Parts: sequence; C-alpha cells; structure tokens
Amino acid sequence: MGSGAGVKLRLLGIPCRLDPSALVVLAVMATSARTSTSLFVTFVFGALVAVVSHELGHALVARALGASDVSISLVAYGGVTRYRLTSPSRWQGAMISAAGPAVGLGLGAAIWCARTAAHPAAHSHAAAVYTELLFVTAGWSVVNLLPVLPLDGGHLLQQALPGSAQDRTRFAGLISAAVAAIATYWFWRHGASYPALMFALMAVFGGYTAVRGVATGSHHRHSASCEVFRHAAAGEYDQADALVRTGRAVDPALLALIAAVRTGDNAAIARLWQLYETKSDDAMVRSCVVLWRAHTGDWPGVLSMLQQGAVKAGACRAALLKAFDVGAFHDGAGIGEATLRVSHDALIAYTTARCWARSGNPQLALRALMRAIDYGWTHWALVDADPNLDTVRTDPGFQAWRKTFPASSAAVA
Repeated sequence: MGSGAGVKLRLLGIPCRLDPSALVVLAVMATSARTSTSLFVTFVFGALVAVVSHELGHALVARALGASDVSISLVAYGGVTRYRLTSPSRWQGAMISAAGPAVGLGLGAAIWCARTAAHPAAHSHAAAVYTELLFVTAGWSVVNLLPVLPLDGGHLLQQALPGSAQDRTRFAGLISAAVAAIATYWFWRHGASYPALMFALMAVFGGYTAVRGVATGSHHRHSASCEVFRHAAAGEYDQADALVRTGRAVDPALLALIAAVRTGDNAAIARLWQLYETKSDDAMVRSCVVLWRAHTGDWPGVLSMLQQGAVKAGACRAALLKAFDVGAFHDGAGIGEATLRVSHDALIAYTTARCWARSGNPQLALRALMRAIDYGWTHWALVDADPNLDTVRTDPGFQAWRKTFPASSAAVA
C-alpha cells in the first residue's frame, strides 16, 4: 500500500488506509441536514462502514480472481480499491465493479429487514436512524450504479460496450457526460448542492474521457495495439490475430510477432529483427522481441534486454512465466530479479521465489517470497501448499517468519 497520512490497518488481510479528509467530508455532509447529534453520528459512522464494505467487495472479488497488490484507500472523494490483475477480461472487470454496489444493496436489504421487524413508529427517532442507514447503503449503491464514470455503473457500461478499449472508453465518456449533466440539473433544482457539484465534476470528467479516449486510471491512450499486445503477452496469439483481422491499425512489430509465432514465417521473423535494428529504443518493438525470444527460449537475450530497460511490464511478466513453465528455473529467477528492480509486482516476486526454489536456492527463494508479501501477495494457501516451495518451507527462517502472518484459509489442489 502506498504511503500517506491517516489510519492504516488490515481488513480480511487487505491493507486499508483512512485519510482524515474522508471524515471531514462525511462530517460536512452530515451537518447539512442532520438536526441531532445522534443522527449526525449515525450518518458518519454508517457512511464509513458502508464505504469500507463497498470497497471490500471490490477488493475481495479482485483477490479471488487472482489480483495482487490489493489495497483500499478512503479519501475525501470516496473509496478507492487498487489492484494488479494480469490480462483482465471484460467479465472479470465487470465482476469487480459490480461487487461494491452488490455489498451495499445487501447491507441495505438487511437494514430494511431489521426495520420491518422492529416496526418503529412513523416520524420517530428510530425510524430516522433506519432511514439514514438505508440512505448510505442501498441509496448510495443505486446512485453508484448510474452509467457515469468514474462510478461503478460507468465501469460496467465501459465493459458492456462494443469495440476496442479506446472506442468503449470514448463512448462511455459521452454517455457519462450526458447522464451526469442531467443528474446535475435534477439535484440543483431540488436544492441538493453537494451532489449537484459532484455530478457536475463527473460530467466534465466524462467529456474529458470522451475527448482523450483514455480509460479511468490509465496513463496512456488505449489503442488496438494495446489490446493485441495484451493478448500476445498472455500467450493468446489466436485472439491477437483475430483482433488484427478486424482491420484496425496495429503496430508493425506486433504484426510481425504474431505471424512469427503462429506460422514460423521466416519473412515475419526477419521483419521483427529489422524493426529492432531500426527502432531499438521503441518500447513496443523491444517488448515484441522479448516475447519472441521467450517463445524461442533465448533466455540470455531476454535477460539482457530487461537489464537495458524500455520493456513493457506485460512482456517481462510473460517471459518470466514462460521460463517457469518450460523449466528454465535459473534463467527465470534472473529474469524475475531484473524485473523486480523496476517493478514491485507481487506475482513476479512470487514466481521468482518459485524459480529460485526449483533451481536449488531456498534462501534466495525466501527473500523473493518475503518481497511478494510486501508487495501485496495474499494467497497464503498457495504459500503453504505450493510443491514448488517445498524446500523453502523446511527452512527454519521461513517457519519463524510464517508464524507472524495469519494461517491460510483454504487448501490448494
């Protein structure tokens, strides 16, 4: 989890940070319409629990889908769940996005059942408390499902739309701007200035996203080449070729790589090396060459290029996993260590530990495993049952270190 001020703790094994600004904003919201101290406390405490539960929904589903570096931050503008997930599919993204509102609606349903059972008198203090709790759970979840970026409904819309990632982002941005503008007008007409301001900002954000075509949380434009490269890095060359055949403009290095891997075409291989000679500093070209070298088992060549830098993270990860899969454990460990110098990726650190263990270096494997935990690896069931780590688990240093962490909650086949 990143550094920053605030309260830090772990919930269900997930690092969480509560920034003081979150409490300030909730307090300001509570003072706008709560006329008693008890309702003020109910709103702030209930909203805090609702937001944390919402983000835990995202985080737990992401972790269940294999994500690493999962963490939660509560800041002024709400909750943020961060994670790393290798080559996430649309349905995985949709599941993670839907998990937060689903938890909120579940909490709202439980509160509604409790209110029905208690049957408080109309306009009583108890009825007002239930209303506040329903508002911050079910009410906020319904609003969060509106098709507006960066709300979860906007992310679900983005996953459901057709086309490339960039096209989907642009279209989702246009829809977001329109829906947020309507919501701004509605809230303003009803005297709700705070939500009107929030939706006005989201309308601007939607328009900005539509113009730039940049997905939320990304730092670059998502082009057809990005999607094709993602499939290639995951070893899904048939899917990558299918995207190429849609006719969209794709980087020539990717075209050469796909043809070389799928057909072994000597002309394609020659084109890839020619591109490398003329554009040796281009990250896409270098990454494609790394994938080709991993495909052919040229591990010294892969390691040399990683040490020189300017290689996409997906290519680094793919080369490491390929080395492990084919049993090149010592080479894989070197690739992993080179990658970890520039990327604190939990999956890379864990796979590096497995490579060191299989190459007969349990001490180096333990060091890499410790780094994996530091970087957010939470799959303790794998740590405790992975046969690749058998030599590590017999080490007294591992056994003493392992006792400082919670027991695993599930067995691994």
